[in-house]
Amino acid sequence: MNNIPLYLDDDQINDYSGSFKRGWKKLIKVLLYRERRPDIAKLNWLNQNRVEQAIDCFKKCVAAFPRSWSSMWGLGKAYQVSGDHSAALEWFEKIYLLKQDLVDVSLEASIEAMRIGSPLKALQYAQQALALDRRNPDFHANLALAFLLNKKADEALEEIQKALKLAPNNRQIQKADSYLEKIISGNGIYPTFIDPSQVLQDE
Repeated sequence: MNNIPLYLDDDQINDYSGSFKRGWKKLIKVLLYRERRPDIAKLNWLNQNRVEQAIDCFKKCVAAFPRSWSSMWGLGKAYQVSGDHSAALEWFEKIYLLKQDLVDVSLEASIEAMRIGSPLKALQYAQQALALDRRNPDFHANLALAFLLNKKADEALEEIQKALKLAPNNRQIQKADSYLEKIISGNGIYPTFIDPSQVLQDE
């Protein structure tokens, strides 16, 4: 992922590579911490400090090489794990302009758009992710949630059924199906934002 530009001299390459490696070393520790403790709402001081250091490192990389999508990815994930979803979406969108063929970029952009309550962007990126991998049941489930955020009940139910057909025993997708049914068959009050990680979280 460390796409070092050829026009940098040796010292600049060393600085760039060093910042890139330090950034990921810090960020990976935080991501592992979050993976082990998904129920914790906020990062502790140590991990928040690691995130801030990672952000500084990745920003130095982007300043040296503005098309460094791998450094932008690090920024997107860093802001995401710290809870700044607007900033995370901003960086994932910047990557999308450079690497529209990377399915994870569209997926993450869609998720962050849902988290901040931006239905049109959520739908746009969810559809793009599915277009790149139509056999992935998780992408169908993600698109179903994006349709729900856009108050498109029929489309949401259609997509979640596609996801279930591809992965009938997937507990996360079953949970998403229950969530959709509860909202759509309820009092007609649609959510203004959705956190897919909470909806799809496997208990």
